[in-house]
Amino acid sequence: MDDDHQAFDLETVLNEAHRLLADYPDALVLSAASSGLRIPMPDTLALDRHLVLEGRSLLDHVVAEDTTLVAKAWYEALRVGQAEMPIRLANAPDQWLMLHFADLRPAHGILLAIVVPETVEGVHVEMSEAQPSRPRYATLRQDNVAHVLGCDEAFTLLFGWTEEDLVGKPALDMIHPDDQARAIEGWMSMLATHRPHQMRCRRRCKDGQWIWLDTTLHNFLGQPGRDHILVEMIDVSVEMAAQESLAEREQLLQRLAQALPVGLFQVEADRRVVYSNERLHQILGTEPTDDLGVLLATVTPEDRSVLDATLAAVLNDDGDADVEIDLCLADSGEKRRCHVSSRPLNGKDGTVTGAIVCVADITESARMHLELEDKATFDMLTRCYNRGSTMAALDRLLSASGSGPTGVIFIDLDLFKPVNDLLGHAAGDELLVAVAHRLGAAMRDDDIVGRVGGDEFLVVCPHIGGADDALVVARRIGESLTGEIALAAGVIDLRASIGVACSSPAMTADALVARADKAMYESKRQGEGVPVLYSSATEAADVTGPPTRRRASRRLPGAALPGLPEIPVLLGIGDVAACLGVAESDVRDLVRSDGSFPLPVGSVSSSPVWSEDDILAFRTAEPVYRSAVTHRG
Repeated sequence: MDDDHQAFDLETVLNEAHRLLADYPDALVLSAASSGLRIPMPDTLALDRHLVLEGRSLLDHVVAEDTTLVAKAWYEALRVGQAEMPIRLANAPDQWLMLHFADLRPAHGILLAIVVPETVEGVHVEMSEAQPSRPRYATLRQDNVAHVLGCDEAFTLLFGWTEEDLVGKPALDMIHPDDQARAIEGWMSMLATHRPHQMRCRRRCKDGQWIWLDTTLHNFLGQPGRDHILVEMIDVSVEMAAQESLAEREQLLQRLAQALPVGLFQVEADRRVVYSNERLHQILGTEPTDDLGVLLATVTPEDRSVLDATLAAVLNDDGDADVEIDLCLADSGEKRRCHVSSRPLNGKDGTVTGAIVCVADITESARMHLELEDKATFDMLTRCYNRGSTMAALDRLLSASGSGPTGVIFIDLDLFKPVNDLLGHAAGDELLVAVAHRLGAAMRDDDIVGRVGGDEFLVVCPHIGGADDALVVARRIGESLTGEIALAAGVIDLRASIGVACSSPAMTADALVARADKAMYESKRQGEGVPVLYSSATEAADVTGPPTRRRASRRLPGAALPGLPEIPVLLGIGDVAACLGVAESDVRDLVRSDGSFPLPVGSVSSSPVWSEDDILAFRTAEPVYRSAVTHRG
């Protein structure tokens, strides 16, 4: 610091300095030259119990954040003769004290620093709480073979060794074993070059602790009055502790990053990769590299452009970004699905300096999601849409403006339950799958087919021209579901009842399906497998009555009812009465409330008249035929 200053009233400065010393007999004091470095306290300045600070300068005793405050007060004192500034000492960083500078160079040859327990920002500090800190600067003198010649007072305060403890002993003994090789190399370099040599090492205190020091060796050997090696030491323990703490945190972060189940990499603003964890390379199937393009080489071309745009947006300070991408691993060709989360990294000024990117392998969860979505959308047996998704699709079509009329075709398989009962559920499932295939072949390309019940299907026909067009599709479907169909358990004759309805404005999906369902029941009542179009007449018709009587012609494999010859039986009360040789009234009286005929065993002639065909065709007589099968030999 220079000593350029304005003229000031020395008497005023002296009086203020003496007042402070008198008012605060336990104040901390330090004498300094105009350069700011500590010099011995002059005998001309009377002190009481004041504690004289040691070290290189006052800066050695204050917290790092307050060094600029000390410098400002220093320059102010040089300019006008005195200054004051609140500061904190390094050994009591939470306590605010008041620093006073007084330029006493004209009277005593020093600038005097006085630290007093003033009340600062509402906090009163007793002087007993502000003890002098350990000096940070010390010197040692050594001979040409590194034996100690002497030390200053600060060295004793810093390390605890007195000059008597050290003189004549090798200085190397005080240096940490891990640092001795470096110290010897520095010593030899200083001797060989006659230039100062700097190094960082640890020296042992008298109590066994180690202190990190920045050490400078000055070769004054052979110089008059200074025939020694001067060792200047600055205590950097706080800095080293901070570095060690930072290193520990970095190691912890490294371990955490390596333990994460997700891939992680850091990219700079210039798109250079500066970090990546092991899990990332396991996911991507690429090797560590600082080249972002090489690192992401397994991303599919379709998704690479998406990922590049995402990273560019994050590095452009557009905020966080998440995207899902596909990988194709080079070695195996395996396809993987990943979720990529990108977050910007900001400097102190807020500008984006890079990004941290997490890559999670979601292949299995994506597969499970698709499976769940598939189960929620499709019937697992027939692969048709299920009822919920079919109705949702119909809702969307009906609510879309300008889409034109929508047709629905309701299909119910006739006599499906006997197939399950007599041939088994496997045969019933096989029949449903075969029906689904035939429906897919018969409907239009953009039609939707759903299984909406056990043996019920619904075909949704978007943008249908009208009722006539819907009937064309329905008849094509009816033809595909009429005739023999081969199952593993045998060949059966297939037929379905079909109802057709077309939407009108503002109609709901439920209302439209209800109309098609009504028409389907009319088709079932007619019993011919012919599609019926919903109309006002259909609405008024009673579709709850018995179906029109017809003669059965279905054939089931003989294995279904072993030992029975195929003898046709006519259906209906009159037919049953004729087979039994009784009056129709007698049969009618025997009809149960559920419509079954409880015919007694033995009421049939010795020549069997029962046919497997009629077991399927006339469901209500099932108990009779079971009885016949059981008791006939």
